[in-house]
Amino acid sequence: MREGRSPFEFEPDEFLNSSIKFGKYKDWSWLDVVYHDPDYIEWCIENIGKLTKEEKNTLTEAIESLDER
Repeated sequence: MREGRSPFEFEPDEFLNSSIKFGKYKDWSWLDVVYHDPDYIEWCIENIGKLTKEEKNTLTEAIESLDER
């Protein structure tokens, strides 16, 4: 967490570098899976109810950034 920020404020980079706690990519970081299997990330966005709006938006933006390359 960056200095001066609330401990409850969403940090996209921290989320992308955190590990997935379920499924075939358990213990992979979200960002690694974005690069390795973006279709799986899209499935997660649509089907994993525990993802917050901020997490879904962060994952969507990460996938879209792949398309811009």
